Amino acid sequence: FYTELLYHKMVAHTQLAPYPFDLTSNQLVVPANQFYNPFGVTFGANGASSTIALRLTSIGNRGGKIANTTELGNMGLKGNFGDTSWNWDAHISYGKLTLESNSLNFLNISAIRDDFGCTTAPGVGSCTPIDIFNQSDPNTIAAFKSASINPFTSTLYQMKSAEASANGSLFSLPAGDVQAAIGATYRKEYLNGQVDPLINSTYSTVNGVPVISCPGPSSICSSAVQGGYNVKEAYAELLIPVLKDLPFVHSLNIDLGDRYSKYSNFGSTSNWKAAVEFRPIEDLLLRATVAKVFRAPTPTNLFAGPAADAPTATDPCAGHPELASNKACQGFSVPPQIFSQLTGYTMGSQFAASKGLSNLVLQPEFGKSFDYGFVYDPSWVPGLSVNADYYRILLDNLIVSGPGIAQTILTQCFNTQGPICSNIVRSVDGSIKFVTESSFNSGNLVDQGFDIGAHYRLPETAWGNFRVGFDATYIQRWNIDQGGFVQHLAGHFDRTFGNFARVRALGSLDWNLGPWSANWQTRYISRITVGYINSGLGPSGVESSTDAYNPNPQGPVLHFGAQTYHNFSVGYRIEPINAQVTVGVDNVFDKQPPLLYLNNVLNANTDVSTYDTAGRFYRAAFSVKF
Repeated sequence: FYTELLYHKMVAHTQLAPYPFDLTSNQLVVPANQFYNPFGVTFGANGASSTIALRLTSIGNRGGKIANTTELGNMGLKGNFGDTSWNWDAHISYGKLTLESNSLNFLNISAIRDDFGCTTAPGVGSCTPIDIFNQSDPNTIAAFKSASINPFTSTLYQMKSAEASANGSLFSLPAGDVQAAIGATYRKEYLNGQVDPLINSTYSTVNGVPVISCPGPSSICSSAVQGGYNVKEAYAELLIPVLKDLPFVHSLNIDLGDRYSKYSNFGSTSNWKAAVEFRPIEDLLLRATVAKVFRAPTPTNLFAGPAADAPTATDPCAGHPELASNKACQGFSVPPQIFSQLTGYTMGSQFAASKGLSNLVLQPEFGKSFDYGFVYDPSWVPGLSVNADYYRILLDNLIVSGPGIAQTILTQCFNTQGPICSNIVRSVDGSIKFVTESSFNSGNLVDQGFDIGAHYRLPETAWGNFRVGFDATYIQRWNIDQGGFVQHLAGHFDRTFGNFARVRALGSLDWNLGPWSANWQTRYISRITVGYINSGLGPSGVESSTDAYNPNPQGPVLHFGAQTYHNFSVGYRIEPINAQVTVGVDNVFDKQPPLLYLNNVLNANTDVSTYDTAGRFYRAAFSVKF
């Protein structure tokens, strides 16, 4: 009998810039005769010629609190089948992830909506005018603070599974025993998200036009989500020793496997693999694997309700009246795009399809992977190991999901005029009202490159034991074919798909002497480009020579150099209590991230998933085993 239990809780606080306020997106109007309006013209929505957009610095920064709890339990039995070589294992698992979030210092505009249009003096009429032209006015600050909200959201992700497996020898061949592994699993995944009524998005249609509304600020609006599915699987694998201890054949093995899966919502699939392991000599392993691969959409991809997003994206139709005949432009002469950010709504594909916000039905992605390589452990250099692999991955029905995919939707619609165009809702003048950022399948992917590594454990010395290591990967191709047009992303950053620096490498030097240990680690990320010369593939790195979001225009494609980070740590082992003390410094030389500019990324000035934004960082840890 065995059991494993894990409990982990993380609490974090975040700080955001002050509330981004503008009249148009909040559907507010300040009439020409509003009490504080000194200009005599109307500002805001509903066709007004002028608007107001600013940060409400007078009421301070926004923020948030996050509490993330992970609980995992695994319990089972394992043993042998008598005196045979066969072993068996049966276990059940339960996992739960709970995420509680609290947004701080946001505004419920609906509570003070009438005050923006108030034409009477303070204390005279039924409304109290807001002086948006002087946000530092005490009465204006008081009005905004009266509408301040701190809404909550809660998300539960739950997984239950059971598995039974067995492995052992089937029969003997001259080169060794044929070994087998068989098993069956059952897994159920479930998602349940609850949203504060203050920020709950609701869907409706007005005169046939889809409308997603929310009483709170659109940037944090969300909606309840609930759904799940189950998977039944059976698998088998064989290791067949073909040859052994022959001239130029130290060993030759074949590994064959297959997994059958039946999804409650997608039907069944069978995914196999075939691998060869060949040692011409004892020191050298040559290996090759071919496999059929499969990935089903997650419950979030499928069942999530509408939540607000503000993606940076460029409308290919905007400012080009000659393109009105393109189906993507829906016959409009779309006016020039003023802001780099659009209104987007993320949601699951099932919700989008049920409400007519998308004509696409999300399906699993599938494909094949190929891997060829070697491992060389020379007996004449003890402690040295060298490896290299070439990989090629082909995926069809690529799943595209998450916030910020608006640009991919706009670009694909413009180039293909296909069903993805249903995810774009335009206003009466042709400008984009909002983009439905629901998960969808997008063509196919070709990913290929090389992985290399070398590790050497030096002979022991009086000054301690040393070990050096180096691992690197090179992306040769990362091409996405979306309906006939191809994006070549190797060496490029794209705000939907990510950072594909061609080379990433990790070098390390480890040392230990008695209870002392130390580590130096160097991480390398090669140069990248941002933006496209061909506007049909996506936006250029520079919108215009006077773009306020990019003060250093360099052309349609921007180039950014390589980044290198260094981390260092020292540890001491306290044997009597089986404990370890570690102190370290990450980003020792305080390397700053490259500035990719706002119009190229999602709500940031850099790629926060790749580059370090914290700068030099000090850490300490104490761990004990018992």
